[in-house]
Amino acid sequence: MNGQQVNVSLLQDLAQRLRTDDVLGWIEKRTTELARLGWKEPGYVNIIGPRLLAECGIGDCVVDTQLPSLATLTPRGDGSYVIRHHVFSADEDHRFWIAHEVAHTFWILPDGSGRPLSPHQCAVGSDPNIEWLCNRAAAALLVPRGLLEALLRERGYKLSDDPPPVHLLESFARKLRVTPRLLARRWFHDILGIQRNVVCLATLTKQSNRLATGRRFRIVWEAIFSTSVKLTRKLQGRVVPQEALPTEFPLKTEGCRIDARWLSLVSQARGIGSTSTPFTRIPPSGDMPGLVSKGHAGILLSFVG
Repeated sequence: MNGQQVNVSLLQDLAQRLRTDDVLGWIEKRTTELARLGWKEPGYVNIIGPRLLAECGIGDCVVDTQLPSLATLTPRGDGSYVIRHHVFSADEDHRFWIAHEVAHTFWILPDGSGRPLSPHQCAVGSDPNIEWLCNRAAAALLVPRGLLEALLRERGYKLSDDPPPVHLLESFARKLRVTPRLLARRWFHDILGIQRNVVCLATLTKQSNRLATGRRFRIVWEAIFSTSVKLTRKLQGRVVPQEALPTEFPLKTEGCRIDARWLSLVSQARGIGSTSTPFTRIPPSGDMPGLVSKGHAGILLSFVG
């Protein structure tokens, strides 16, 4: 079964209430405005900046280890809100979930009640469409398009470059204080709107610049293009054999030929097919063009499809 598709009726109603004809475009504009309020040298968005939070009607962010969820936005009764969140071991996770809760203020009535902006939103429990919008808005807030363009210019690249410099994902992510996975999705899927998938793989044995025979690799993280609100299956943790990768992986992004069975794994993540077939049991289907580079956490492999 395919992943759940975005509720078009909800998007249309939100667009009308926000007085726009493009909700995703509205997100870009709104998050750009907010990011300027939280700008922090040497080049990232301070997601808990007081001006940024105040603009969204948020009075405070507090730790609450008793929460059943990772973070939540709660009305304070005075027209403002408080973000309650768990303690996160990674700074990138902490920043993402704060940004996610900030984004929830986009989809509630501006009266401080916390009530949904649209009657098409789920009245009880979590709405997967709103969660998808908040994830997208959180990424846009943490990685404004203009900031990504500036980082690329500093390294002699442009946003429109094809092929893109995939090898810069990790260093840019560190500077922006986000995960490489979030940056890959934001860069290729949200901003460019292309079906470029990125997978990071770590070898199960000692790495070198050239692969030895018989090695296996584990998927550390993946950024899979999808039109649904949530991928059906994750590829993280899956093990793939040596033949799934090119024979060499350079420090800078280079074109290569890769096993076309990667497209079958991507289809599984999107919910196409009923089982999680191991890579070695997928029928061979030739090769296809891809990009490869050696990163800090492993091998970065990228392909369109």
